[in-house]
Amino acid sequence: MILLFLLAFVLIAYLHRPRPGRTTLTYRIGQVDPRFGLSREAFEEAIASAAAIWSTPVSRPLFRQDPQGAIEINLVYDQRQANLEQVKRLNEGLGASVRAFEDLKTNYQALKAAYEAKRNTLQADFSAYNQKVAAANAEREAVGRRGGASPDEARRLTLEGDDLKATLAVLLTRQKDLEADRAALESTLTAGNQAAATVRAQGAANQAEGQGLTEAFDEGEYVRKLGRQTITIYAFPNGKILVRVLAHELGHALELEHGRDPASVMYPLVRSDAWELSPEDLRALRAKCGLD
Repeated sequence: MILLFLLAFVLIAYLHRPRPGRTTLTYRIGQVDPRFGLSREAFEEAIASAAAIWSTPVSRPLFRQDPQGAIEINLVYDQRQANLEQVKRLNEGLGASVRAFEDLKTNYQALKAAYEAKRNTLQADFSAYNQKVAAANAEREAVGRRGGASPDEARRLTLEGDDLKATLAVLLTRQKDLEADRAALESTLTAGNQAAATVRAQGAANQAEGQGLTEAFDEGEYVRKLGRQTITIYAFPNGKILVRVLAHELGHALELEHGRDPASVMYPLVRSDAWELSPEDLRALRAKCGLD
């Protein structure tokens, strides 16, 4: 008799329990671990955004916050979030190395352009100088063949010779400066190659370490046990992903199963940070709400 009574009680409770998708499910916020650096208010906003992902397409409030809500939503910090934060630090270190390499690359390109422009100008000026020297030498040879220069020609040739000597001195100084520029360019290239090698080595090391830290794990879970419902979020890299993970677990609260489309909110792994349902999600939701 007692067994029949218990069975009847369970049946009545089952028949009168809120039907996901056809009534509004209530939730309350439980634990919010401060190590996430997220306030209860911010967590509350994230949950509301996740709930809207499901409610908006059917123009119906499927979830509502209530101090006595049936679903307790918790934010629990464990090794999963610690691992994500470690990966973030690794990536930030790699990002700094990449930025250093990009700065060296930009500097090298600017130095190279300036060096090539100075080199081309110096080569043109040396060519013009050599032409003047050749012309001066030809004129002196002609003067010598006809027996010597007049006083005016001698003064002009002397002045031209002095100008050519002064020009050569300037050209040689510029050539020395150009050699210094070439040395700076080669030094920058060497530093750039070293920075590129550092980026490659650090990237490979980060990839190897990151794979060990972020092997597939559950960012969150929905549990219904002994009449109690809980959603627990364990890890998320940023606010957009937090909303996506919350939306996934709220989908389970709607009794939706995992999807096959990687773009779906209900796909087992987080493959997107978009705050919208896929066609697969919409079909499952409409069926659950009795809209098909």
